[in-house]
Amino acid sequence: MGKSWSSPEVTLESILDYRVQVAKKLMHYSRKVDQQPDSYKTAAEFLTRCAEELARFSHLPVTAPKLLRGFVPPCFGERCTRLVRELQRAGRTLQDQTAPVSPKMASLVIEILAVQLGRLTIGPSRDKDEYAAAMDLRMEKKDYEWKKRHIQDEDVTAMVRAVFNLSFKLSQRVEGCSCIQCARRSDSKG
Repeated sequence: MGKSWSSPEVTLESILDYRVQVAKKLMHYSRKVDQQPDSYKTAAEFLTRCAEELARFSHLPVTAPKLLRGFVPPCFGERCTRLVRELQRAGRTLQDQTAPVSPKMASLVIEILAVQLGRLTIGPSRDKDEYAAAMDLRMEKKDYEWKKRHIQDEDVTAMVRAVFNLSFKLSQRVEGCSCIQCARRSDSKG
């Protein structure tokens, strides 16, 4: 993190690599807060830095238009904005010592954010973006698990409901976009 995405050495490959590295680091923090709740402060600091970096990242279509022409769908900026808001919210929540969050809840929220970041559509063809496709599959499996849990157990915990709602909110289609993610959401009405 810390690289200027408007610099001349930025390439599509470096952007894709950055997305993968940050998503992996978020997954690391997801596991860490579940195993070591005393790591909340470090995780919160990373989430805040990640939100700041992603806010700059969301402006790439404007700051590097030649590099990204045809590679970034119309939903890119909106998806980045949604992620920035949720990264900021999660960072503040982990920093807030007066409203403790269970390690499991913190872990699940950070995992959702990691997967959603990994799913950002970048590149000429979604079919060639193996990491994003893998994150799509992971999210579909998680969504299925939560829906199944809800059907089987009417006493769904607030945690599972909150995490499912976060996942749904971040996955919603963006009007006017026809990328594969938005097209899938249009077909499934969600």
